[in-house]
Amino acid sequence: MKPTLFETMLRSLYPPCCLLCAAPVDRDFGLCPPCWRDMPFISQPACMFCGMPIAADKLEGPTPCDSCFRAPPAWEAGRAALLYQRSAKGLILAMKHGDRTDCFKPAASWLFAACQDLLTPDTIVTAVPLHWRRYLNRKYNQAAFLGQHVARLANISYEPFLLKRHRATAPLDTASSAERRARMQNTIALNPARAQALYNKPVLIIDDVMTSGATLTAAAQACRAGQPQKISVAILARTPKNDY
Repeated sequence: MKPTLFETMLRSLYPPCCLLCAAPVDRDFGLCPPCWRDMPFISQPACMFCGMPIAADKLEGPTPCDSCFRAPPAWEAGRAALLYQRSAKGLILAMKHGDRTDCFKPAASWLFAACQDLLTPDTIVTAVPLHWRRYLNRKYNQAAFLGQHVARLANISYEPFLLKRHRATAPLDTASSAERRARMQNTIALNPARAQALYNKPVLIIDDVMTSGATLTAAAQACRAGQPQKISVAILARTPKNDY
């Protein structure tokens, strides 16, 4: 479609720039070539549960990483778009703490590309919820923004109020895996008013970053109470295992 005169004028005043470094780019919400090359996209083969890249010689169909093989997670399938390092880390921190809502649209398109094989027409998409105190401080739930965009791209149902976080937790950034699991126990619950929407349907839980999996475990366990057909997770970025 040919741009309108107003759009042409607007573009001349505010030309598209890279989301990360502000260098000129050809289109809105894009990355310049150096930032694109530095973005650590995850390619196959990757763990069928957490999205962590795995060695190609271990590939025999859907394969878990060593950690998920030893301790299977509370969900049946998982995908991740990025490794939480380099440009991806800067992008996600800007989204989470820098009010960079312009980053959600491209980030969600990468997440959709990573998880679209898990989506069916009856899949329910939801997001890891924020506690209301954290929500007031941050003004928005970054996982919910991602979930909305993914559901829109897939043309399937998004349930924003499926899960609720009824207990606040201390920040998990510096906590060990064991501390994360302990802090997240019984913090997320299924919303009784929305539980029926989940019955015998596949559900996809969206989050921005997965480190130990404690938060997603709490969310998946809460969903289990609604008797879904299958629980899957999709995360924008997976923390490399030597980083926690």
